[in-house]
Amino acid sequence: MRLLVQRYISANFIIPFLVSTIFFVSFLLTFQLFRVTRLVINKGVSWTMVMELMGHISISFLPMGIPLSVLFAAIFTYNKMSSDSEIMAMRSVGLPKFKIYMPVLIPGVFIAIATFAINQSIIPYSKGEFKKAVTILTSKGLLADIKKGNFFTDIPDVILFAEGVTDKGKSLENVFIHIKGKNDSEKIIQAKKGLIHKKNDTKWGGSSLKITLKEGNIIQYYTEGAKVEKILFKTYDFPLVQEDLVANVATRDSMRTSSQLYKIIKGGRRTSPLPNWDTDYRKEFIKTKLEFFGRINTPFLVLVFTLIGFGLGVQRSRGQKQNTGFYCLVILGSYYSLFFVGLTMARKEQLMPSVAVFTPTMIALVVGIYFYKRLDWIG
Repeated sequence: MRLLVQRYISANFIIPFLVSTIFFVSFLLTFQLFRVTRLVINKGVSWTMVMELMGHISISFLPMGIPLSVLFAAIFTYNKMSSDSEIMAMRSVGLPKFKIYMPVLIPGVFIAIATFAINQSIIPYSKGEFKKAVTILTSKGLLADIKKGNFFTDIPDVILFAEGVTDKGKSLENVFIHIKGKNDSEKIIQAKKGLIHKKNDTKWGGSSLKITLKEGNIIQYYTEGAKVEKILFKTYDFPLVQEDLVANVATRDSMRTSSQLYKIIKGGRRTSPLPNWDTDYRKEFIKTKLEFFGRINTPFLVLVFTLIGFGLGVQRSRGQKQNTGFYCLVILGSYYSLFFVGLTMARKEQLMPSVAVFTPTMIALVVGIYFYKRLDWIG
């Protein structure tokens, strides 16, 4: 009898979970869809390549969508069963609340293991392929877009101007490049000549480009401190790629496997103490630890959300109203607020990365235990 009930609850949980996962991944995908569509249409890429590109983005969104899907699927399953008086019938035959919770906990364990597994190498691989594809596709047809005496602005935060363009856009004369950097910094590059190098890619049908500038100078403006630096060069390589779309999905650490991240962290511990490191390297090391701990945290978050979903989904005794939607929004809002605030503080070296990542999950676990215990039957 109990086995039959547990199978029934699990079957009612799986379908809402799959539907929720598709919904959340699709929702996150819409934020990138317009950029990718504009990119591939402008470069004349086939829709089969578009679908492959979107597939890589979708996989990268799974760690964000799966915990939310587990939470909403658990709430929906138990809420519906409570409304249909099925939970009451299970209670009447003596089923304790843990036995009613277990049919969602067990699939949650398998989902957590699967999430942990794909986070090790599959998602980093997809992010790497996505970055490679975007880099290649943004350069497709770029040579034809650079015109003599015209400002070229297809690259975000970069303005390129050349007085002379020959050899079908490969050779430039009297080149001017303006680059808007981070923290309102600016860089101006001037060179007498520029040569664009093109590397074809057979898979995506595009090419990656870089421009080799000769006999020029670089002027760097820093808003903070009003500093100006000038560098003279004989040869300087400048990549002609679009980084803004890539940065929204893939970073250097996100494209590394978990074993690679662990080796970096382990190697960093064996070197000089953190405060003595170079500032830029120290910040990169912190980002690496945040990425690594985040991958460990996601499976635990899946299990915590099954507990919260059970506590919120099961309706209490008749006549007692439970504002499930309100509690759910408050919990999610509080969790992600603490999580992102913690990440910001960790990047500013005001909080340990492990504390920043795991503390919101521990607080969510306490909340889940509270809702579990407040259910109005003994078991």
